[in-house]
Amino acid sequence: MKYLPLLLLPFTGQSLAESFHAGLSDRWQFDISILSQEPTAKVRSTQSPDRETEIDLKRLGVDDRETAGQIGARYRINDKWRTVLAYSPLNVSGTNTTDRSFNFAGKTFPLSSSVSTDLELKTYIFAMDYAFQSSDTTEWGVGAGVHAIDLSIEFEGNLNDLTVVSSEDDLLAPLPNLRIYMKHALSEKWLVGGSLGWLGADIDNYRGDLMIASVFVNYRVSENWTFGARYQGIDINLKIDNSPDQEAYDIRLPGIALNLTYSIPN
Repeated sequence: MKYLPLLLLPFTGQSLAESFHAGLSDRWQFDISILSQEPTAKVRSTQSPDRETEIDLKRLGVDDRETAGQIGARYRINDKWRTVLAYSPLNVSGTNTTDRSFNFAGKTFPLSSSVSTDLELKTYIFAMDYAFQSSDTTEWGVGAGVHAIDLSIEFEGNLNDLTVVSSEDDLLAPLPNLRIYMKHALSEKWLVGGSLGWLGADIDNYRGDLMIASVFVNYRVSENWTFGARYQGIDINLKIDNSPDQEAYDIRLPGIALNLTYSIPN
């Protein structure tokens, strides 16, 4: 297959080379995904050094499987640089009777109360990718960006159908992230790859870190449409210091996603 003439970018003067698989050279890609996740979350609340409470949301009846959507867009500036935007929401809830009392954000939830829990997690992603090694079939690169974690959690305790205590916490935490990725074209139709990223931050009254790993396989149906599947695991650790109270969150989000991509070729 002969190479097409190189196209000049009007604002950079740089060009995109043709690749064996179009997914390695598409100018624009727009994704919509359906994720089946198995979220696990634990919350630790500390009122003093010797009064730490760990709350396992699964024991409070919170869903252990959740289906959510994700949208994303990628723009390839040239052979080396690409921008990435994505948004992913998650909402899990549940109700159960507590087998012990616990404290959260300065409020005490009594033994044998019926506790309703609602956890909402929204993730906004902005990143820049740089391909440091590429060929017609393979691309290796690194990415740097921000995962903005918008987290809210609410507990409501009831006794005899009367609300006796409620407490909530909200946090918007921009966590920087570095990652390495790889893509390889098995043929003009099949593309496989994966990525691994991690970084932490200590800003104002919170500190945290985020680790994310994924592998994927894509099948190019036509010039513009691609079906794909991926497995991803996300591990989020956040600690908030609202003196004299402190809250910490350990959230894990393993899951499988099916995605549909619309591409605008170079």
